Amino acid sequence: MHELGLKLVADKIRELGGKAREQRAGRQIELVAHGHDPLGREVRIRVLTRTAGDWQTSTSYGQKRTAESVSTAFWVLVDLIGQQPQFYVVPEWWMQNNIHDVHKDYLATNGGRRVVNNDSDHHRITTDRVTHGFEQWDELGIFY
Repeated sequence: MHELGLKLVADKIRELGGKAREQRAGRQIELVAHGHDPLGREVRIRVLTRTAGDWQTSTSYGQKRTAESVSTAFWVLVDLIGQQPQFYVVPEWWMQNNIHDVHKDYLATNGGRRVVNNDSDHHRITTDRVTHGFEQWDELGIFY
């Protein structure tokens, strides 16, 4: 499923006039994309894909971040639940901050512990948290 998400995001970037290539980042494969920016700007893209339910990730990605005026790293959440793929494009700093804040709030409402397994680092991302990024490909800043 991850491979399909990577392919769909790379295809979308090409459709919009950019270029994308896969790059290993630790155990993950990300995309590196660029467009027609005269300065040769590249952005890194982490892709999460779902075919049902919510997107799944880890609380270890959560960290308190401040807003970046120009981002060079993004998350694209690919939704394959419907007939056509849908894409949610958000800056990495925002996603990391959001994971941090949502998990912190969850723990606060449960006495500082996870309800079922306190050792788990599982984290789900619901659609309502990322609707502002729906089809926001201009966020990448590589299409001129």
